[in-house]
Amino acid sequence: MNLKDDFFYYFVRIFKNKTLQAKRKKEWYYQLQKHKCIFIHIPKTAGVSVSASLIGKGIANMPALYYKALFGKEDFNNYFKFAFVRNPYSRLVSAYEFLQNGGGGPYDEKIVSIVKPYDSFENFVLKYLNSKTIKTSRYFRPQYYFVCDSKDTVIIDYIGRFEQLEKDYEFIRSKIGTGEPLKKMNVTNNKKFPLKEYYSNSAIVEKIVSLYYKDFGLFNYPKDVSSLE
Repeated sequence: MNLKDDFFYYFVRIFKNKTLQAKRKKEWYYQLQKHKCIFIHIPKTAGVSVSASLIGKGIANMPALYYKALFGKEDFNNYFKFAFVRNPYSRLVSAYEFLQNGGGGPYDEKIVSIVKPYDSFENFVLKYLNSKTIKTSRYFRPQYYFVCDSKDTVIIDYIGRFEQLEKDYEFIRSKIGTGEPLKKMNVTNNKKFPLKEYYSNSAIVEKIVSLYYKDFGLFNYPKDVSSLE
């Protein structure tokens, strides 16, 4: 961990102590502590299904560095830390359609009000998304942000893939020794078109590759859209 990450760690520990104490009273905190694991819930990667199936509770969308402050360095280093990632193309479509349909409740009202006026995915990407706006909502924030330190080094133990969700879920389940068969929850089943049609405009493809290039590279997702279904 470098100086920038050390600063983040101590900033959270000192100045957000009340927030940390409140989260330590959550049932999901006790469950993670009990099973000596940490689930990094990246939005729109089946995280609701995974957390509900493993520990019976939903988990907020916090990056790994925040969990280091929440659990402390020793437990963070010793616990089994995992996350799921997803092809940036399909994750973005899922997020867009999810928010077009109202999102997940009151917490999403602000971002829903921003996304809703963009009546097509093309307009949303070309007119709204940029290097600044992708950081303003957890739904559009690049996935590497959740699992890396400030040097873009992965600091968790295992990264499962949405594309082989059940297989990787079962590995995690056996690793930590708890959980039920995977329940499918909070699924966005309202894509208006096959995924490939969302990316028929090359300008959209170029912009997404530019904005999420670290996700494509770090998690080895192909930039070519010809294989999308």
